[in-house]
Amino acid sequence: MSNMPKIAYPLDKIRPLNSPAGWVSWHEDITAALRMAGFGKLLKGKRSADFTPGDLGDAEAQKAKDEWQDKQDAACGMIIHVCGAAARQLLKGTNDKPIEEKVTTYFHELEKRYRPTGSAVLQQLRRRYSKIRLDTCKDVADYADQLQKARADMIALDKDAVMADMFFIDDFLVAVGQHYLLGGSVFRARGSR
Repeated sequence: MSNMPKIAYPLDKIRPLNSPAGWVSWHEDITAALRMAGFGKLLKGKRSADFTPGDLGDAEAQKAKDEWQDKQDAACGMIIHVCGAAARQLLKGTNDKPIEEKVTTYFHELEKRYRPTGSAVLQQLRRRYSKIRLDTCKDVADYADQLQKARADMIALDKDAVMADMFFIDDFLVAVGQHYLLGGSVFRARGSR
């Protein structure tokens, strides 16, 4: 057991998962929340994602399994808390086929339904990216954040179909204009070495 303090993550800051358009940011946010709450080992690819008793005795194995299940229950509760109505219903399953209450199972089911796929979604993300304008943002930092988030969403969908870094940077520098022209020239010169 780790002595690292658990950090409370404000779940109310996570927008509920209601559609594929919200998948990327929702997945990043809930994954961060689970890790901060001490449930990182329950995520896919971690050795504790599934319970294995190892060489524990019966009583110790049962206690360890109960603790593991308590963590699963708490983490699954966090996931359900930040799901929209349709996603919550999906995780309930049906009477004929209930969904196993396990973090990796919840993520698998949600990913099948909500993770964006296909060129139409990529086109939609590209349109969203191209509509981000400096004059509609609070400031240059907000503009940069929105561009980076939109680009990250595209990368999460298809790493091969995303513009090269130099075009992304050029879009940013062109948009910020004359006030940053000198800095942009220096930035471009450094990049061409």
